[in-house]
Amino acid sequence: MFDLAKYANMKICVAVSGGRDSMALLHYFDAHKLGYGITLSALNCDHKIRGSLGARQRVCERVVRRAEYSFILFRVEHRFAQN
Repeated sequence: MFDLAKYANMKICVAVSGGRDSMALLHYFDAHKLGYGITLSALNCDHKIRGSLGARQRVCERVVRRAEYSFILFRVEHRFAQN
């Protein structure tokens, strides 16, 4: 694993997609936050490319709310050109 000393006493926001790698990173920071005085939050972007609220986003919300740190959700409105 990597050394978290450079993040000691900092506010860290982890971007999460609900996939294994980003959730593992969030878990790693969560497991070590007290030892390093880290204030943790998580961020997810709902780009609506896949339609309505996806399963991965629900995973993000559930995990973060259970851990009781802040969760930031961005919703992006966009329009695709019609061919």
